[in-house]
Amino acid sequence: MIPECNGSKGIQLYEALRFPNEWKHIATLIKDNGRYAALVDPSIVHYNNQWYLFSYASKLKNLHLFTSDNLKGPWHEHPKSPIVQGSPQFARPAGKIIINNGTLYRYAQDETPNYGTRVWAFRITELTTQTYNEEPASIYPVVQPGNEWWNKDGMHTIDLHQINTDKCFAFVDGFTINAQA
Repeated sequence: MIPECNGSKGIQLYEALRFPNEWKHIATLIKDNGRYAALVDPSIVHYNNQWYLFSYASKLKNLHLFTSDNLKGPWHEHPKSPIVQGSPQFARPAGKIIINNGTLYRYAQDETPNYGTRVWAFRITELTTQTYNEEPASIYPVVQPGNEWWNKDGMHTIDLHQINTDKCFAFVDGFTINAQA
């Protein structure tokens, strides 16, 4: 597990000793020495025998990319990082990187005009230890505010799970500024 890391001065990795209640810290993947002004919302993927970790420097509005041969590290910043710069609309991770039919997809939460207003999808067209390229997967957001009490002001996370070749199941996270249930 890699929990939300705002305030932890780095990206922490935990192992379940007795799921779901007992966890052991096993590594600090990336120490935030102040260079990134707090990395948040880490998203990790293992692809082509390499680990890749995406994380958002919230004060800079940059998406940083790190690589490692081993989950526990050492981790190094990718030569193309930050891969998205100064973008409150497309830089902040909004869930895990998914692989669908060999293609990688990255989700980004849109902070315009507010935190987590909607989620966009990006198709990663090239990912190696030296290169990175992506393109919008659609001109439309994947999820956006709805009419229910729990998502009327925004949707900021999507977690897609493949059930079989024909079906996926998605967990989403929405919010309302003035919840009154």
